[in-house]
Amino acid sequence: MRKALACGIDFGTTNSSVSIAYDNGDVELVTIDQSTTMPYSLPSIVYIDRDDFRLAGQEAVEQFMITGALRTTCFNCSLVNYTSLGPSTKCKQFQVEDGCQDARLISGLKSLLAPTENGTTHSWARDFELEDFVAIIIKELKKRVDDIAGDNIRRVVLGYPVVFSGAKDPKHPKHQYLQERAKSRLVRAAKIAGFTDIKLFSEPEAVLLDQPSGDRNVIAVDFGGGTYDVAVLENKGGKAKISKPQGVAIGGEIFDGLLFDNRAADTIGLNQKPQGKTLSKMITNKMRTLAGIPQLLQQKTLLSDILDFKSLGADIDAIHKILFRGQSCYFYYEIEQAKIKLSKSRVAKLSFQRLGRESPPVSRAEFNRWISSHLDRVDETTLAALNESGVTPQDVQTVLRTGGSSRIPQFIYRLETIFPNAEITERDVFASVAYGLGLHALKVWGEFDDKQQPCKEISIPTPKELNEVATSGHSQQDTLLEHKEVHSWVRRFWMWLRRVVWRNKKALKTPQPDVKPVVREAPPDIQPVRVPYYRPKKKLTLEEQAREAARENVQEYGHDIGDFVEKPRLSNDRIFTAICHKCGLNIDGVVEYVLKTGHVKVGGKAKNTTCPG
Repeated sequence: MRKALACGIDFGTTNSSVSIAYDNGDVELVTIDQSTTMPYSLPSIVYIDRDDFRLAGQEAVEQFMITGALRTTCFNCSLVNYTSLGPSTKCKQFQVEDGCQDARLISGLKSLLAPTENGTTHSWARDFELEDFVAIIIKELKKRVDDIAGDNIRRVVLGYPVVFSGAKDPKHPKHQYLQERAKSRLVRAAKIAGFTDIKLFSEPEAVLLDQPSGDRNVIAVDFGGGTYDVAVLENKGGKAKISKPQGVAIGGEIFDGLLFDNRAADTIGLNQKPQGKTLSKMITNKMRTLAGIPQLLQQKTLLSDILDFKSLGADIDAIHKILFRGQSCYFYYEIEQAKIKLSKSRVAKLSFQRLGRESPPVSRAEFNRWISSHLDRVDETTLAALNESGVTPQDVQTVLRTGGSSRIPQFIYRLETIFPNAEITERDVFASVAYGLGLHALKVWGEFDDKQQPCKEISIPTPKELNEVATSGHSQQDTLLEHKEVHSWVRRFWMWLRRVVWRNKKALKTPQPDVKPVVREAPPDIQPVRVPYYRPKKKLTLEEQAREAARENVQEYGHDIGDFVEKPRLSNDRIFTAICHKCGLNIDGVVEYVLKTGHVKVGGKAKNTTCPG
């Protein structure tokens, strides 16, 4: 019976997929939803609500359609405590006359791994790390793998793009720092999801791993939702060599934003100018993609800005439904579907029936004109990969294209122009990378042999090492990582030693009771000696001292000490007076506290009167 060794996960901007590598050399893709047109893909969407209920994929979208419109005002929120001094809460979004949504739908997480922001967000009085959201998707994929394998799979190969979205241009001085930052976040998310042995591998190289050795030069292009990556496999005399891959942060999300700018924004009334005023640039820019909606909802003044815009005479019904009535996922889904339709037909409509709006039709010619400048950069990246490998476009015999954006007709036409002699083949656009990552998992952990040379794996430095790389301008990862394990061991040793010393000091300061040793074996006619249990005396307060002194003095007269009151005096002394709660007799001078010297005088005597009670 075959045994699962590891899995390969392609965490994508729009969709994610996973494969399983077995000890007999098989690699199989995991079916996520057989009823859809993309059975091996899990939408990279996360749902989370104020009760910390978390979902991923299509289930997240369906749940958000139910609870996305629920909203709690700050006045009725259980996270706010109202006292005599005013409201008290740990929620950073608190406003007296405002509130927040009860659920969030988050997408485009891969595009947020590299930017220089701290990667945290705040909702419902809790701070969430970006890695926590990514881990929800990876954990869902791991759950599917564990169910099929019947075991807890701890090994994984994670794919990464050549250039992360938000990692700036490769020539930028901080490009390498941002790239390593994104990889480090991806690894931490996998650890949160339950993986312990984690490897990283380039996505375009993963597409080439199942290519047979021969005399054919093959180029793989991965055009997804957030990035475009290229890798070249050069075959000479039966020896295969994969060149350094190239990439650029251009993908389907940018094309969705162009459809939003040129059609959808006017349809929902975002470009209105009542009385010559418009909405802020921050709102219009964040609403370009679904990934910007959660960031927009973090703004405290969002609702007031929308209502002020309405007071000027603007129609904000569609905008309000998208932001506050749970229709954001449906809205951006229709935009994406229009883009997909343009790959099959020459005209597409953006019809938003739930919003009661419909935009003018979009032709393929218009769409090609909007994306032409971005496709020019894509072509430059393809030619850069060829120059890196030393292969000319005429020497390429096969072009493998994968990724959802690789189906755009204008992109396919440009590939045919660049590679006139090549056979352009479409791989599984949403699962070919995951399959290649599974093959690489066999090379790392299995005995399965392949004639191709495995690419060098990448070690993930710590945040401190990343800062040194960014400031020094050159990488010192090899030297730093050699000492990383030793440094960690020394640190743990000193922390253990400090705890031992602290406990010993505390034990020496504790007073030991003066008791006789226990007699373990006593004669039969003598009872064994019981060692008294040492209990340190508790330090009494002034009121407790007064109660003890008064009880001893009035016991013979039958008085029962009840309340204590403080007698007002002009001096700095404080005198507590005991009162018998049976007869009301005052017993003066029970406790006198002298503030000047810090002494406490305990005294007082009951009057020579028997309590009538």
